[in-house]
Amino acid sequence: MSNPKLLLAVAVSNVLIIGLCFATYGMDAEGAGVATRSTARFAICFFLAGFAAPGLGKWLPWYPEGANLIQAFVAAQMVHFCSVIALHTKFATEPLQLGALEPGSRHDHALHQASIMPPIGSCCT
Repeated sequence: MSNPKLLLAVAVSNVLIIGLCFATYGMDAEGAGVATRSTARFAICFFLAGFAAPGLGKWLPWYPEGANLIQAFVAAQMVHFCSVIALHTKFATEPLQLGALEPGSRHDHALHQASIMPPIGSCCT
């Protein structure tokens, strides 16, 4: 079911895509952005091919199993996540924000309002 050579080839190919993007666009935020978009596009090709595998396998007997292609998508997606991390850490223009609620912010106020609402059904009795 699993094909380690395919998974390795996909991961290495996606790393090569990152290298080519950095070589072409430079080792800066622009190059990291292009690398991130390109690795995502490479990964989605394997997802679409795996998703279409049951139907295409009926017409093309040599077409690979969908499970192998979905696993290849996951391998390519892991490399894509590495490029996303690089984009948002090393090449970020401002520090990474994790989105924690700040006391007094509008999101904190909405969370407080949602927590003090009466239980559902209690207003109709």
